[in-house]
Amino acid sequence: ISSDVGYNGQLGVKYNASRDFGIKANVTTGLLEGSETNLAFENQFFQYSLRGVFNVSQLANINRQFPKINLHAYAGIGNIVNDAEFTNASNPDNNRTFSDNVTTVPLGVTLEYYLSNRLDLFADVNYTYSNDDLLDAYEPTTAANRANDGYSTFSIGLSYKLGEASDEHA
Repeated sequence: ISSDVGYNGQLGVKYNASRDFGIKANVTTGLLEGSETNLAFENQFFQYSLRGVFNVSQLANINRQFPKINLHAYAGIGNIVNDAEFTNASNPDNNRTFSDNVTTVPLGVTLEYYLSNRLDLFADVNYTYSNDDLLDAYEPTTAANRANDGYSTFSIGLSYKLGEASDEHA
């Protein structure tokens, strides 16, 4: 089922082990929804994950050219708690609700702009791969139509640094 624009919010805590690499614990909640002719789904989800964060700007020496901009790439493992509902207007017997916990793999990039030594503005693009085919609560009748689901998010926000002032942008 084609998805529509939903919403998401996230909160994370990152520890930079070095200028090149960090670890981030992240929680995300939001709404996935979509519809096609006579079919619709809605999923209020909650996801938590642990991610390895690579400072691309530092690794590629981009930070010397653009000292106020920082690019991170990340990959990790997580879990999503689904609370989904599938509606079939032409065949209400196929309507169902679905709740479960599924392993996920979040992948993404974050672009940061330094506002001050402690405050950054960021934009984050994420793709999360799910280890099942039920994010939309739709269960295909044939095995050939089954494929693991995934979803993308785009977030903007602020991050605040708690470390030593001498650890600029770390």
